[in-house]
Amino acid sequence: MSETTRGESVAGGALRASVVPVVSGLLAGAFVAWCYYDDVLRSLAHTFTVWVVLAVAVARRRTLADAYVRVAALLLAAVFSFYGFRSVFYVVLYGGFYPPPLMRLVTWFVLALAAGLVLAFVLRHIGVESWWGSLACAGAIGLVLGDLVRQFDDDDVALLAVSGAAIGVIAWLGIPSARQAARVAGAVVPCAVLGFGVVLLPDLLEDLVMW
Repeated sequence: MSETTRGESVAGGALRASVVPVVSGLLAGAFVAWCYYDDVLRSLAHTFTVWVVLAVAVARRRTLADAYVRVAALLLAAVFSFYGFRSVFYVVLYGGFYPPPLMRLVTWFVLALAAGLVLAFVLRHIGVESWWGSLACAGAIGLVLGDLVRQFDDDDVALLAVSGAAIGVIAWLGIPSARQAARVAGAVVPCAVLGFGVVLLPDLLEDLVMW
């Protein structure tokens, strides 16, 4: 096989691998954009939990390169869809034009590429029977818990329900045995503390850039 043919094969494989993540990101971004204007579901537009669960689903048990392509494609599509549909829904609901904020859009594209690499490196171990798999699962659950603490409101039933469901899905995908469950349980509290710090970073960076 020539270098050109091999390169085309790799590119084609990467393109095929990104189809499901892109579609998932577009659909989830549209849903979250709608939540932005809904009084009951508004907090879902500001949580990272939706993206953590989707990243787990597309990255688990993959190679680093494959996981990165999938997670980055997911997050980039989600950012594009969220800001695009947020403008569309604004027109539908209020009649005026609400253009996507260019600088904010660029900032989140850059964050998606950077976060995609970190998430791919960690979450690709989800579902693997090992200490790495246990830490990856605990880390994903920790991000969900940290984000829940960041936005906690005991009246926010939607956020509580989605966070609980997310933890259940991550545990289902990432805990193949009782031994793994014990490892995850032992690591989840420190991971939640770390996760709380991690979920604060994007907003802080966005504030700095917007300033």
